[in-house]
Order: sequence, then structure tokens, then C-alpha cells
Amino acid sequence: MRIYPIYLLALLVFSVIAYGIRSLLFSATGQKDLLLHIFFLHNLSSKTFFGGGNGVFWSLALEMQLYLIYPLLLILRNKIGMKKCFFSILGLSFFLFLIGMLPPYHLNSLVPYDVSVFKYWFIWCAGALLAESYFNRQKIFTSWGGLIFLIAFLLTFVVKANLYLSYITIYLVTFTIIAFVECF
Repeated sequence: MRIYPIYLLALLVFSVIAYGIRSLLFSATGQKDLLLHIFFLHNLSSKTFFGGGNGVFWSLALEMQLYLIYPLLLILRNKIGMKKCFFSILGLSFFLFLIGMLPPYHLNSLVPYDVSVFKYWFIWCAGALLAESYFNRQKIFTSWGGLIFLIAFLLTFVVKANLYLSYITIYLVTFTIIAFVECF
């Protein structure tokens, strides 16, 4: 609630700068863009993703959507445990990633997958897994954490250098961070 009033003010200022008052109030494009931004849904359309006069607003929509699905994470955690929950959500993310790579090459024409809540949900879950493991004094990777850190760290550089493999960098970086934090 602290950020929303400031967000609305910034949204109004940037929208007026981007569209002008007349276009913002009387054009369907301006009104749609503004409404989607007000309700944090603008990242669900490639046409309004960078709208609102400020491209970084996409991250606020993603954060709000993560907060909205947080109860689902808690339900899953209580049913199957945090570790299984993390790997299940990781599997969902990777499955959706693979579907997005099928022709016509990315689902971005329908939903900008690269910034969708389901792509980044596993990163949020990784943080929750690390916190819960630390709190319970349990290891995620048992004795293999150092090796996993080293392999993931090195693979990150290898895949980043390859255009087609660079899409999996986010997964490798997440595992690198988990293993690094757990080791130290």
C-alpha cells in the first residue's frame, strides 16, 4: 500500500508525457494501457508491456502477480514440502520455456513469456527454499553443493556465449546462487 499511491502518481505523469492528455483520455489505446497499468496487468500483453510511459513498470506488475500467487505457493509447500514445491515449479517454468521455444518461436505474440509470472516464480521459490533450509538447518544439495556451484557457475558462462543456449542462463544462475549461499 505504500508504493501504490506513488505508482499511480508516476503512472499518471509518465502516461501524460507519453500520450498527452487528449490521447490518454480519449483514445482506446491510451485508456487500455492506463487501465492495464492501474490493475498491474500490462505485462500480459506485448502491446502494453512497455506502455505507461515508463518501461520499468513491467517489474511492478510481475511483483504484484507474485504476491497474488503466494498463497498457492504456501498451499503447495504445506502439501508436498518446500523442496518438492521448488522443483515442481522449476519444472513448470522449464516446460513453459520449452513450449515458448516452439515455432512460431516464443509465445510473445500472445503473452510476453520472458517477463511472465510463471517464468520467475521458481526464482521466488528458490529464495523461499533457501530461507526455509537455513531456518531448519538443512542442506538442499547435501554434500554436492560445492560441485553443483562450480558446474553451474562454469556452465553459465558457456551458455551465455551461445545465442540459443543463453535462454537457460536464468536457471543456471539460480542454481549457482542457491549452491553458493548454501556452501557459505
